[in-house]
Amino acid sequence: MRNRKTEICSHATCDAPCYPSMIGRKPRCYEHRHHPGGKAYEDPPSVPLDRPAPIEQLAAPSHRERIVEVAKRTAKLRDDLFPRSRRRTRVLQTDNEPAILVLSADWHFGGAAVDIAGIEGHLKWIKNTAGVWMLVLGDENENTVRFYDQRAVMGQTVVPDIQLVWLMDTFKDLIQRDKVAATGWSNHMEARQQRDNGYSIVEYMKAHSAIYFDGAGLLDLRVGDVEYEILMNHRWPGHSMYNLLHSMGRAVRELRPTADVAVGAHFHRPAISIIPKYGSAFPERDGEYADNDLILVATGTFQRDDPYSGRYFQPGIPGTPAIVFHHDRKHLVPFRYASDAALYLDGWRAAQKQGRAA
Repeated sequence: MRNRKTEICSHATCDAPCYPSMIGRKPRCYEHRHHPGGKAYEDPPSVPLDRPAPIEQLAAPSHRERIVEVAKRTAKLRDDLFPRSRRRTRVLQTDNEPAILVLSADWHFGGAAVDIAGIEGHLKWIKNTAGVWMLVLGDENENTVRFYDQRAVMGQTVVPDIQLVWLMDTFKDLIQRDKVAATGWSNHMEARQQRDNGYSIVEYMKAHSAIYFDGAGLLDLRVGDVEYEILMNHRWPGHSMYNLLHSMGRAVRELRPTADVAVGAHFHRPAISIIPKYGSAFPERDGEYADNDLILVATGTFQRDDPYSGRYFQPGIPGTPAIVFHHDRKHLVPFRYASDAALYLDGWRAAQKQGRAA
């Protein structure tokens, strides 16, 4: 070996003496020919060190198969723990009479300016009134842990962890009384927990205690001998500031034109629309229209003039609309207030009793 002046290599992993001509070259330097003691190695193969390793040196087929099996088992476990439903069937057990379905959402328990007495009265009425069930469309708690406006956090009357205990006890009571026809996701509950924690204990609780939709869902509701289709979602895409029911109508057109009811929540402003449906494509040939309507519904809230909504949106409007589903023919009767639906059912019962007496 010729005697040349050596310097320390600038390569970060090399402390061997290198010829000046090799300094700074990347990635090959004289650490492959000299160790710190100065003993010479044999020249390495003249292959660039940044070339990828041969495919046969990567994960062997046995590793790949094991990884795939783990992925399959994990996916099945997740499906079992957090079932994802898009369509489910619910049978309401009525004593040969119509059923009342209350459309309830946006309780925001624990938030500022929430009518707590109204929430408790609403739930008590549901639990103690025969022939009444409810669709729970989310935002049951305020559940604000972090927000860009700290008034939403500091203004809560109950801290989020205690809100969660209240909700779990409330759902347990409603489920035991068979009062929840179905429930679904919402931005304040499942979405916020998944964003902040990566998972949602509320989703687990709902999915294992009732029919639960983690997005848009189609509920096949059976009352007596009649089946109804209900499209439900906490928030539908396509909201209009001019027509509170636009997004529900869009959902029917795009997802389920045969639906009988489409309901949404989130915007804290109740509304109802009745749209008669033709009995066939050519009703004039049948001589009459079918007694069948499409009902579009937006639910209200128990959170009224809270500081955040009052500044950036509009104060919430209370409202838990209800629909009477007849059991002997396909006939829907919607009401702005659930108590009015109960009066209708009482009148129907009285009429039936008089008819039998006559």
